[in-house]
Amino acid sequence: MVIETVILLIGIALALGFVVGKTTHHFRLTAIVGYIVAGILFGPALHIVELCYYEVNIIVNFTLGLIAFIIGGSFTIDFLNTWPHRC
Repeated sequence: MVIETVILLIGIALALGFVVGKTTHHFRLTAIVGYIVAGILFGPALHIVELCYYEVNIIVNFTLGLIAFIIGGSFTIDFLNTWPHRC
C-alpha cells in the first residue's frame, strides 16, 4: 500500500513538474525553476509532509537523481575540454 502511494506521488510530481517546466520555458526560464515552483505550489496540496521520513527520503533521492541526470546530460566533450579556460 505504501509503495503504491509513493509511486503515485512520484508520478503526480513528475507530471506537474513537467507541465510547469514547459510553462516556465515559454518565459525563457530553465525547467529547474519550474520544478521548484511546482514543488512550492503543489507540495502542501499533495500532503507529502504527512508521509513518514522513509517515503519522503525516497522521493527526495529520486528527484535529486533526475536533476543530476539532466545536468550531466548537458555536458559535452567540447565543454569538458575547454572548461578550465572559461571565465
